[in-house]
Amino acid sequence: MNVNLLTSLEKARVEYLVGTGMEFAAAKKQALQELLDIFSAPAVNVNASEQLDISANGEGHAILLAISMILQADLDIAEFSEFLANISTDIRQDGTLDSQPLRAQLLHQAHSIDAEQIKLNLTERYDDMGFAIEVPDFKEYVDGFIANTSFAANADFEYPATLDAHNGPQANLLFNTDDKLYIGTGYSIMASLPEFARLRVVMKGGTWSSAPGPTQYVTRWSQDVIHTGPNSWDYLNTLTADEVGLVSASFEFHTDSLAPPSAWNNVSFELYENDEETPTWSKQFTIVEQ
Repeated sequence: MNVNLLTSLEKARVEYLVGTGMEFAAAKKQALQELLDIFSAPAVNVNASEQLDISANGEGHAILLAISMILQADLDIAEFSEFLANISTDIRQDGTLDSQPLRAQLLHQAHSIDAEQIKLNLTERYDDMGFAIEVPDFKEYVDGFIANTSFAANADFEYPATLDAHNGPQANLLFNTDDKLYIGTGYSIMASLPEFARLRVVMKGGTWSSAPGPTQYVTRWSQDVIHTGPNSWDYLNTLTADEVGLVSASFEFHTDSLAPPSAWNNVSFELYENDEETPTWSKQFTIVEQ
Protein backbone atom coordinates (compact mmCIF):
# COMPACT_ATOMS: atom_id res chain seq x y z
CA MET A 1 0.00 0.00 0.00
CA ASN A 2 1.27 3.48 -0.89
CA VAL A 3 0.53 6.47 1.35
CA ASN A 4 0.29 9.54 -0.89
CA LEU A 5 -1.22 13.03 -0.97
CA LEU A 6 -4.70 11.74 -1.75
CA THR A 7 -4.49 9.41 1.24
CA SER A 8 -3.58 12.32 3.49
CA LEU A 9 -6.13 14.69 1.99
CA GLU A 10 -9.07 12.31 2.29
CA LYS A 11 -8.37 11.20 5.88
CA ALA A 12 -10.67 13.66 7.67
CA ARG A 13 -13.43 13.06 5.10
CA VAL A 14 -13.22 9.28 5.52
CA GLU A 15 -13.36 9.61 9.31
CA TYR A 16 -16.44 11.83 9.00
CA LEU A 17 -18.23 9.35 6.71
CA VAL A 18 -17.41 6.41 8.95
CA GLY A 19 -18.74 8.45 11.85
CA THR A 20 -22.10 8.68 10.08
CA GLY A 21 -22.29 4.87 9.94
CA MET A 22 -20.79 4.20 6.48
CA GLU A 23 -18.58 1.14 6.03
CA PHE A 24 -14.87 1.99 5.92
CA ALA A 25 -14.30 0.59 2.41
CA ALA A 26 -17.30 2.49 1.04
CA ALA A 27 -16.13 5.67 2.76
CA LYS A 28 -12.67 5.32 1.22
CA LYS A 29 -14.11 4.84 -2.24
CA GLN A 30 -16.51 7.79 -1.93
CA ALA A 31 -13.83 10.12 -0.54
CA LEU A 32 -11.49 9.24 -3.41
CA GLN A 33 -14.16 9.95 -6.02
CA GLU A 34 -14.98 13.27 -4.37
CA LEU A 35 -11.33 14.30 -4.57
CA LEU A 36 -11.17 13.31 -8.23
CA ASP A 37 -14.28 15.42 -8.86
CA ILE A 38 -12.63 18.45 -7.25
CA PHE A 39 -9.80 18.17 -9.79
CA SER A 40 -12.13 17.41 -12.73
CA ALA A 41 -10.41 14.04 -13.10
CA PRO A 42 -12.03 10.89 -14.51
CA ALA A 43 -12.91 7.97 -12.26
CA VAL A 44 -10.12 5.45 -11.67
CA ASN A 45 -10.46 1.70 -11.41
CA VAL A 46 -9.24 1.37 -7.82
CA ASN A 47 -11.04 1.09 -4.51
CA ALA A 48 -8.58 3.12 -2.42
CA SER A 49 -6.08 5.92 -2.96
CA GLU A 50 -3.27 3.76 -1.50
CA GLN A 51 -3.35 1.71 -4.71
CA LEU A 52 -2.01 4.70 -6.66
CA ASP A 53 1.70 5.49 -7.09
CA ILE A 54 3.27 8.47 -8.87
CA SER A 55 6.17 6.27 -10.06
CA ALA A 56 3.89 3.74 -11.80
CA ASN A 57 2.33 3.87 -15.24
CA GLY A 58 -1.38 3.97 -15.95
CA GLU A 59 -4.19 6.53 -15.90
CA GLY A 60 -4.84 6.44 -12.16
CA HIS A 61 -1.16 6.91 -11.35
CA ALA A 62 -0.91 9.82 -13.81
CA ILE A 63 -3.94 11.46 -12.19
CA LEU A 64 -2.32 11.10 -8.75
CA LEU A 65 0.83 12.78 -10.07
CA ALA A 66 -1.18 15.60 -11.67
CA ILE A 67 -3.12 16.29 -8.46
CA SER A 68 0.08 16.08 -6.37
CA MET A 69 1.83 18.63 -8.58
CA ILE A 70 -1.16 20.99 -8.53
CA LEU A 71 -1.27 20.82 -4.75
CA GLN A 72 2.45 21.26 -4.19
CA ALA A 73 3.41 23.69 -6.99
CA ASP A 74 6.20 25.90 -5.61
CA LEU A 75 4.98 26.06 -2.01
CA ASP A 76 7.51 25.63 0.76
CA ILE A 77 6.97 22.96 3.41
CA ALA A 78 5.09 25.20 5.85
CA GLU A 79 2.87 26.70 3.14
CA PHE A 80 2.18 23.26 1.69
CA SER A 81 1.22 21.76 5.06
CA GLU A 82 -1.13 24.64 5.80
CA PHE A 83 -2.68 24.43 2.32
CA LEU A 84 -3.41 20.69 2.67
CA ALA A 85 -4.83 21.18 6.15
CA ASN A 86 -7.17 23.92 4.95
CA ILE A 87 -8.44 21.82 2.05
CA SER A 88 -8.91 18.78 4.32
CA THR A 89 -10.94 20.87 6.76
CA ASP A 90 -13.06 22.39 3.98
CA ILE A 91 -14.04 19.06 2.36
CA ARG A 92 -14.55 17.13 5.62
CA GLN A 93 -18.35 17.39 5.91
CA ASP A 94 -19.61 17.55 2.33
CA GLY A 95 -16.75 16.35 0.12
CA THR A 96 -16.70 19.55 -1.94
CA LEU A 97 -14.23 22.43 -1.92
CA ASP A 98 -16.27 25.51 -1.08
CA SER A 99 -13.63 28.09 -0.10
CA GLN A 100 -13.15 30.61 -2.91
CA PRO A 101 -9.55 31.48 -1.88
CA LEU A 102 -8.60 27.78 -1.89
CA ARG A 103 -10.29 27.22 -5.25
CA ALA A 104 -8.50 30.24 -6.72
CA GLN A 105 -5.15 29.07 -5.37
CA LEU A 106 -5.55 25.60 -6.89
CA LEU A 107 -6.31 27.12 -10.28
CA HIS A 108 -3.36 29.49 -10.02
CA GLN A 109 -0.99 26.66 -9.09
CA ALA A 110 -2.22 24.49 -11.95
CA HIS A 111 -1.36 27.27 -14.40
CA SER A 112 2.17 27.48 -12.99
CA ILE A 113 3.11 23.83 -13.63
CA ASP A 114 5.92 22.98 -16.07
CA ALA A 115 5.05 19.34 -16.78
CA GLU A 116 8.13 18.52 -18.86
CA GLN A 117 10.51 19.89 -16.23
CA ILE A 118 8.70 17.96 -13.49
CA LYS A 119 8.99 14.69 -15.46
CA LEU A 120 12.70 15.31 -15.97
CA ASN A 121 13.26 16.12 -12.28
CA LEU A 122 11.40 13.01 -11.12
CA THR A 123 13.26 10.75 -13.55
CA GLU A 124 16.62 12.10 -12.36
CA ARG A 125 15.62 11.83 -8.72
CA TYR A 126 14.61 8.15 -8.99
CA ASP A 127 17.69 7.46 -11.12
CA ASP A 128 19.90 8.87 -8.36
CA MET A 129 18.21 6.44 -5.95
CA GLY A 130 18.92 3.54 -8.29
CA PHE A 131 15.42 3.14 -9.72
CA ALA A 132 14.65 3.30 -13.42
CA ILE A 133 11.07 4.53 -13.84
CA GLU A 134 8.93 5.94 -16.59
CA VAL A 135 7.10 8.97 -15.18
CA PRO A 136 3.44 8.81 -16.23
CA ASP A 137 2.17 11.42 -18.67
CA PHE A 138 0.18 13.59 -16.29
CA LYS A 139 -0.04 16.86 -18.24
CA GLU A 140 -3.40 16.05 -19.83
CA TYR A 141 -4.98 15.84 -16.36
CA VAL A 142 -3.54 19.20 -15.31
CA ASP A 143 -4.86 20.67 -18.56
CA GLY A 144 -8.19 18.93 -18.00
CA PHE A 145 -8.53 20.52 -14.58
CA ILE A 146 -7.80 23.99 -15.99
CA ALA A 147 -10.22 23.51 -18.90
CA ASN A 148 -13.10 21.89 -17.02
CA THR A 149 -13.08 23.31 -13.49
CA SER A 150 -15.65 25.84 -12.34
CA PHE A 151 -13.02 27.43 -10.09
CA ALA A 152 -12.17 31.04 -10.86
CA ALA A 153 -9.70 33.71 -9.78
CA ASN A 154 -10.45 35.55 -6.54
CA ALA A 155 -11.55 38.84 -8.04
CA ASP A 156 -11.47 40.95 -11.15
CA PHE A 157 -8.37 42.61 -12.52
CA GLU A 158 -8.37 46.39 -12.29
CA TYR A 159 -6.85 48.78 -14.83
CA PRO A 160 -6.37 52.31 -13.41
CA ALA A 161 -6.71 55.18 -15.86
CA THR A 162 -3.35 56.85 -15.14
CA LEU A 163 -0.01 56.30 -13.48
CA ASP A 164 1.49 59.10 -11.40
CA ALA A 165 5.05 59.30 -12.76
CA HIS A 166 7.89 61.73 -12.02
CA ASN A 167 7.10 63.85 -15.07
CA GLY A 168 3.33 63.84 -14.59
CA PRO A 169 0.41 61.46 -15.14
CA GLN A 170 0.86 58.74 -17.76
CA ALA A 171 -2.22 57.33 -19.51
CA ASN A 172 -2.61 53.58 -18.98
CA LEU A 173 -2.68 51.87 -22.39
CA LEU A 174 -4.74 49.02 -20.91
CA PHE A 175 -7.44 51.55 -20.03
CA ASN A 176 -7.03 54.03 -22.90
CA THR A 177 -10.09 54.43 -25.14
CA ASP A 178 -8.28 56.64 -27.67
CA ASP A 179 -6.80 55.04 -30.78
CA LYS A 180 -3.84 57.43 -31.12
CA LEU A 181 -0.55 57.63 -29.22
CA TYR A 182 1.76 60.65 -29.41
CA ILE A 183 5.49 60.58 -30.05
CA GLY A 184 7.55 61.62 -27.04
CA THR A 185 4.69 61.20 -24.57
CA GLY A 186 5.08 58.82 -21.65
CA TYR A 187 2.52 56.00 -21.36
CA SER A 188 2.06 53.24 -18.83
CA ILE A 189 1.00 49.60 -18.92
CA MET A 190 -0.56 49.15 -15.51
CA ALA A 191 -2.86 46.72 -13.72
CA SER A 192 -3.87 45.70 -10.22
CA LEU A 193 -3.86 41.91 -9.80
CA PRO A 194 -6.04 39.97 -7.36
CA GLU A 195 -4.50 37.16 -5.32
CA PHE A 196 -3.49 34.02 -7.26
CA ALA A 197 -3.86 35.70 -10.64
CA ARG A 198 -1.59 36.01 -13.65
CA LEU A 199 -1.49 38.63 -16.37
CA ARG A 200 0.38 38.71 -19.69
CA VAL A 201 0.61 41.64 -22.11
CA VAL A 202 2.06 41.17 -25.61
CA MET A 203 3.18 44.33 -27.42
CA LYS A 204 3.84 44.21 -31.18
CA GLY A 205 5.18 46.92 -33.48
CA GLY A 206 6.17 50.51 -32.89
CA THR A 207 9.59 51.79 -31.85
CA TRP A 208 9.80 52.57 -28.17
CA SER A 209 12.10 53.28 -25.27
CA SER A 210 11.75 53.47 -21.52
CA ALA A 211 9.99 56.46 -20.00
CA PRO A 212 10.46 57.75 -16.43
CA GLY A 213 8.11 55.80 -14.18
CA PRO A 214 7.38 55.95 -10.44
CA THR A 215 10.55 54.07 -9.43
CA GLN A 216 11.99 52.27 -12.45
CA TYR A 217 11.24 51.28 -16.03
CA VAL A 218 9.51 47.98 -15.24
CA THR A 219 7.98 47.61 -11.78
CA ARG A 220 6.98 44.06 -10.76
CA TRP A 221 6.63 42.87 -14.37
CA SER A 222 8.79 40.16 -15.91
CA GLN A 223 9.82 41.32 -19.39
CA ASP A 224 10.85 39.24 -22.40
CA VAL A 225 11.75 40.89 -25.74
CA ILE A 226 12.01 38.48 -28.68
CA HIS A 227 13.23 39.56 -32.12
CA THR A 228 11.09 38.02 -34.84
CA GLY A 229 12.96 39.23 -37.94
CA PRO A 230 16.20 40.75 -39.23
CA ASN A 231 15.29 44.37 -38.43
CA SER A 232 15.60 46.15 -35.11
CA TRP A 233 11.86 46.86 -35.14
CA ASP A 234 10.86 43.20 -35.62
CA TYR A 235 10.04 42.12 -32.09
CA LEU A 236 7.54 40.92 -29.53
CA ASN A 237 7.66 42.56 -26.11
CA THR A 238 5.94 40.37 -23.51
CA LEU A 239 5.25 41.52 -19.96
CA THR A 240 4.11 38.94 -17.39
CA ALA A 241 3.01 39.47 -13.78
CA ASP A 242 1.70 37.15 -11.07
CA GLU A 243 2.17 39.19 -7.88
CA VAL A 244 -0.85 40.56 -6.07
CA GLY A 245 -1.26 44.33 -6.24
CA LEU A 246 -0.18 47.03 -8.68
CA VAL A 247 2.20 46.34 -11.57
CA SER A 248 3.35 49.02 -14.00
CA ALA A 249 5.74 49.74 -16.86
CA SER A 250 6.41 53.06 -18.60
CA PHE A 251 7.11 53.62 -22.31
CA GLU A 252 7.35 56.36 -24.88
CA PHE A 253 7.18 55.94 -28.63
CA HIS A 254 9.30 57.61 -31.28
CA THR A 255 10.08 57.67 -35.00
CA ASP A 256 12.92 55.68 -36.54
CA SER A 257 14.72 57.20 -39.53
CA LEU A 258 16.08 53.77 -40.48
CA ALA A 259 12.67 52.14 -40.49
CA PRO A 260 9.74 52.52 -42.89
CA PRO A 261 6.78 54.38 -41.34
CA SER A 262 4.77 51.17 -41.19
CA ALA A 263 7.35 49.82 -38.70
CA TRP A 264 6.92 52.57 -36.13
CA ASN A 265 3.54 54.23 -36.61
CA ASN A 266 1.41 51.32 -35.36
CA VAL A 267 1.54 49.29 -32.18
CA SER A 268 -0.83 46.62 -30.93
CA PHE A 269 -1.45 45.13 -27.51
CA GLU A 270 -2.94 41.78 -26.52
CA LEU A 271 -3.85 41.15 -22.89
CA TYR A 272 -4.31 37.67 -21.43
CA GLU A 273 -5.84 37.21 -17.97
CA ASN A 274 -4.98 33.98 -16.13
CA ASP A 275 -3.26 32.41 -19.15
CA GLU A 276 -6.34 32.34 -21.35
CA GLU A 277 -5.54 31.01 -24.83
CA THR A 278 -7.32 33.86 -26.60
CA PRO A 279 -6.81 37.51 -25.66
CA THR A 280 -9.08 38.92 -22.98
CA TRP A 281 -8.61 42.30 -24.63
CA SER A 282 -6.73 43.61 -27.66
CA LYS A 283 -6.25 47.01 -29.27
CA GLN A 284 -4.21 48.65 -32.02
CA PHE A 285 -2.96 52.24 -31.77
CA THR A 286 -1.67 54.64 -34.41
CA ILE A 287 1.45 56.59 -33.37
CA VAL A 288 1.40 60.21 -34.49
CA GLU A 289 3.36 63.45 -34.07
CA GLN A 290 2.20 65.88 -31.36
